[in-house]
Amino acid sequence: MGVQLSLDLSEVAPVFPFVGQPVAVEPDARFSPAALEGLTDVEVLGRLLPDLGGAGAAQIVMSDFDSLAAAATASRAEFVTRTLLHHNVQDRIRLAVQIGGRVAKAALDRLTLDSFYLVQHYLQNRMGQLPHEQFRVLFLDTKNRLIEDQIMTSGTYNHCAVYPREIMRRALELHAHAIVLAHNHPSGDCTPSQADIKMTQEVVTVAKALSIVVHDHIIVGRGQYTSFKARQLI
Repeated sequence: MGVQLSLDLSEVAPVFPFVGQPVAVEPDARFSPAALEGLTDVEVLGRLLPDLGGAGAAQIVMSDFDSLAAAATASRAEFVTRTLLHHNVQDRIRLAVQIGGRVAKAALDRLTLDSFYLVQHYLQNRMGQLPHEQFRVLFLDTKNRLIEDQIMTSGTYNHCAVYPREIMRRALELHAHAIVLAHNHPSGDCTPSQADIKMTQEVVTVAKALSIVVHDHIIVGRGQYTSFKARQLI
């Protein structure tokens, strides 16, 4: 036989003393945008790891890796071997990097792609430090607003199979007016390969037949980038 429970909201009220009441929250100068902007990577990471070693753990991570992104994208075994820290430290860093990427995407969602710097920065954040190649496409509407950022395929250190027909199929499904192609070079050398150029030309040809604009193909890697449009390859 089931037991029916009733809950008197008056019993709950003391647990949530501010429900329905304005709450006065004092600002904390330590976490103001200006204060956070002035912190070093070690200081930021130290604040992120108060229960996992704090500033000491942060110093170890930043001395063993070039950047937070590099620490986040290393394999778990490599991270633990190099730092001798618990893998929970890397898990926390990965969450922070993921939050940063999602914040960047939210900014991109609100803006058009008239700002190339924003697009390049977003792609660097999402792909620049990956240890393997990844190919993604930004699908845009008629006002160059982002409809979807989709990872089309992931590959090995230096190879990622891309199929133009799959890109166009997805563009048609989303009723996209234009696209931006993007992939990363884990080596850090963003020079387009002949395979990159050939694939891009194939996508442009198919897209043109379907009245879809290819704005650019951007290669990112470890703080560097190459624009096919700037190089007049599109």
